[in-house]
Amino acid sequence: MIAADVLLLLSLPLPAHAYLDPGAGSMLAQLAAAGFAGAAVLLRMYWGRIKERLKGGAPKPP
Repeated sequence: MIAADVLLLLSLPLPAHAYLDPGAGSMLAQLAAAGFAGAAVLLRMYWGRIKERLKGGAPKPP
C-alpha cells in the first residue's frame, strides 16, 4: 500500500519553480569533459599494469 501511495505521489505533476540558465548547461559540459579527461589520464597511468594483467603475467613493481 505504501509503494502504491509513493508511486501515486511521484506520478502527479507538480510545479518546480526552477530555472536552469545557460551557465548551468556549460558547467555540466565542462564536468563531463573533465571526467573524460581524468579517466583518460588514469587509464594512461595504469595502462602497463592493465596490459600485463590481460597477458597473464605478474605486474612489475614500480
